[in-house]
Amino acid sequence: MSVKNIAAITTALHLFFVIIQLPIVEVNSFSRQSTKQRQPPTTLCSSRIEEEVDVIVVGSGIGGLSCAALSAKYGLKTLCLEAHDVPGGCAHSFDRYSSASKNVPFRFDAGPSLISGLSKKSLNPLRQLLDAVGVADEIDWHTYDGWVVHDYADGEKFRLTTGTGGEWEKAIEEKAGKDARHAFEKFRSDMKVVSNASGFIPPFALRGDASAIGSLSKYMLKLLSIGTKGALLTGSFTACMEKYSLKESFNVKWFDYLVGGRK
Repeated sequence: MSVKNIAAITTALHLFFVIIQLPIVEVNSFSRQSTKQRQPPTTLCSSRIEEEVDVIVVGSGIGGLSCAALSAKYGLKTLCLEAHDVPGGCAHSFDRYSSASKNVPFRFDAGPSLISGLSKKSLNPLRQLLDAVGVADEIDWHTYDGWVVHDYADGEKFRLTTGTGGEWEKAIEEKAGKDARHAFEKFRSDMKVVSNASGFIPPFALRGDASAIGSLSKYMLKLLSIGTKGALLTGSFTACMEKYSLKESFNVKWFDYLVGGRK
């Protein structure tokens, strides 16, 4: 599993906008600051834009940037509006100085710091978007092999290691015992059919018009092969845990942490 600092996503998509001259317009002069020194937006908004466009996208978060980038890629004259002074939404970062570090700032991510499946071609929808607009290879990907998790419940810490070499399973056993490791391995095995099915239909095959029948038809046999388990693809992660009887306390708490609480 590869992970990266997702602030680079904004940089890549913003670069794409610059290349195709797609304006990102700041519409609120009183927007919140992301750094102590204000960063000028790509284009300052006047009181009125006397220009006709094909598509107006409100908001330059990941969703807005994705929609705007694809619209422009397919030849539509696109305008992206943003109230903040930096595009990216939860995928941007900001710096703060302190008395302990007056020359080198501390950098904070506005949203998630790590995301998997982006440094190379994968089923990640965002990676597919970056490939589609042609900027994936322009990003300097920063990958991690793991990080340390501090457990405030018992004051202990353990290292989360990415990859398929069994390091994470060993970390679970050292942290919570053999039962926790066995519960994780069983749940992972049970979830393989759901995990594989999640890649049966590429996100770009999904449409909102009648042509969806044609674009989805080639994938239907694969999707139907998973039977009633297909409902797990659109349900809550809690439903997966309940279906496969994951009750071991460490794993339940771990997955609760990953998905932001029981949903």
